[in-house]
Amino acid sequence: MLYAKQDSIWVMDRGMDRNTIYTELNAKDYQYIIRQNGNRNLIHNGKEENFKRVSRNVKLEYCYNSERIYKNKKRNLHFSGGAVKVSLPNNKKVLWLVVLKEQNRGYSWYLMNNPACQTAQLAVESVLEGYGLRWKIEEVHRQIKTDYSLEAIRLQRYEALNNLNALLWMAASFLYTRLETLVMEIITEPELGLINRKKRADLFRFVYYKLALGLKRILAVAKVYYPPRSGTENELQLELAFPEYT
Repeated sequence: MLYAKQDSIWVMDRGMDRNTIYTELNAKDYQYIIRQNGNRNLIHNGKEENFKRVSRNVKLEYCYNSERIYKNKKRNLHFSGGAVKVSLPNNKKVLWLVVLKEQNRGYSWYLMNNPACQTAQLAVESVLEGYGLRWKIEEVHRQIKTDYSLEAIRLQRYEALNNLNALLWMAASFLYTRLETLVMEIITEPELGLINRKKRADLFRFVYYKLALGLKRILAVAKVYYPPRSGTENELQLELAFPEYT
């Protein structure tokens, strides 16, 4: 939280549905969306009531269609949702309780602090957008673990593990940002054979799986010379300059 902007919206899963988290977030007036376990009471219409009782009375009057990329496959999702204003028993801050029902699946609940949302419809849309972005982050982690074997790192010292993990994410950041304009050119290169002509939908999915495979095939034919043909051993140590945070 030290480096987040004041207007950032924290989006967190059910593991953060804890009173200590709400206390800190509310004390600093952070905006947040937290998925609920349903194991608490809420203040609704001036009365303290059981979470489930409050959520059952929320009318699901808004319907939305969405898409989700899961394991590089696109899924069409259909949601109905609604929202009511509530507060926590130990805090008077007005929050939105947003209830979502996915078609053919169960319910999910969210507490949101976002003063910009003045209507129930805006509250529902804000949660759908915020949690949708969180899912994209989950897909990035899934791809990094799958393609770059992040969980296969076996280092015993914390400092070594921390450094290697930082280098891996720097490399991933380079792929996601610096090569963004070249992604389609790389994955459609005929010699790499990444796209099945019968599955053109691959071009509209999470293309970084394809990019990782393309780089793997490119680097497989690259030659590495060690030690370098020029330079001294003292010049081989790479030092990365990071800005100092205070």
